[in-house]
Amino acid sequence: MWDIYIDRVDPLVKILHLPTFWPMVVNSLQNPQEIPKSLEALIFAFYYTTTSAFSDDECQTIMGERQTTISTRYKYAARQALINAEFLKTTNLMTLQAFVMFFVSVL
Repeated sequence: MWDIYIDRVDPLVKILHLPTFWPMVVNSLQNPQEIPKSLEALIFAFYYTTTSAFSDDECQTIMGERQTTISTRYKYAARQALINAEFLKTTNLMTLQAFVMFFVSVL
């Protein structure tokens, strides 16, 4: 998914600082119960944005399911993570990045 994001999403939406985002994701997976809500929202927005850029064949090959199924699943997860991070009343940069990524993907 990382390569797809870099190739298809990042050129259009320069919202993530890639050299710092990926290490944060990898480090957070060491202790998933301690992931800040803002980072969780950003991770699920990343997943949603990236899976939205998949073709159906790519999604079948990489994820083992149809693109619409995966995209719908991550859209719901991203939306819930944004709600949990209280995106409507935050000034947290990661939460705002997640919202912008989510919003761009919904369009």
